[in-house]
Amino acid sequence: MFTLNDMRILLRTKPFVPFRLWYSEGGCFDVRRPDHALPFRQYVIVGLYDPNALDEPFDRHVVLRYTHVTSVEVLTPDDMPTPMTAS
Repeated sequence: MFTLNDMRILLRTKPFVPFRLWYSEGGCFDVRRPDHALPFRQYVIVGLYDPNALDEPFDRHVVLRYTHVTSVEVLTPDDMPTPMTAS
């Protein structure tokens, strides 16, 4: 089972490695920087990105309980979202 300690290890890894948290309903949340996740004892708050402003501070977030985390995926540069451009 995923725990607070697991989250701390992911966030404190030097150098930081972006990761994806998959949860029990089949969705996922990406953590691209360590300051975009705030761990608590039972859950983590993950900032949600605006695809048009990936380097801007987030203004939406989700609360994800550790009991719902089913797996963790390390992100590679190919997995990282790119800003959307207007056509």
